[in-house]
Amino acid sequence: DRKRLEQELVRLRSLPRPALSTPGSPVVAAFYAPWQESGLASLRAAADRLTHVVPAWLKLGKDGASLDFSDFDPSLNRNNPEVITTCRQHGVRIMPLLSNSEESQFDAKRAHLLLNSTEKQDALIGQLKAWIIEHGFQGLNVDLENLSDEDQALVPGFVRRVRDALKPAGLEVSVDLESSL
Repeated sequence: DRKRLEQELVRLRSLPRPALSTPGSPVVAAFYAPWQESGLASLRAAADRLTHVVPAWLKLGKDGASLDFSDFDPSLNRNNPEVITTCRQHGVRIMPLLSNSEESQFDAKRAHLLLNSTEKQDALIGQLKAWIIEHGFQGLNVDLENLSDEDQALVPGFVRRVRDALKPAGLEVSVDLESSL
């Protein structure tokens, strides 16, 4: 069964990919949470009106330098291949979300470890870039929340490093902002 799922991911990589976004063009994005039962049906219903989908597939590891891919793993989340197929059939750009969450709680410590170490950032960015390219996705969405003011001030520098690494490969970067309301 695992081998069949891996073969499906290889097949999905060969599907046509959306064109690059052009500066100034409108973005109509939707988040996709693999743990929500209605997510795939909602995506199918809205795919013709979307330009981007942001699936919550990547979690920052507890060490602040590694990635947890369990929410992407098709053996654990069997709808993920269909998400990819739907997006590619409708020309929707796939921008996996990287978060510092664990079980619906944002972990400030793992983000602190990342944001305060350029070595950890370099390691993580290298992993991200390779994985995004391997799967034929169009970029990355960064969602780091529950941060101290000091760590929040470091986010723009981290995002700039991510952008500088991904842009030469034609990949996009977006960021979610935490509201203090």
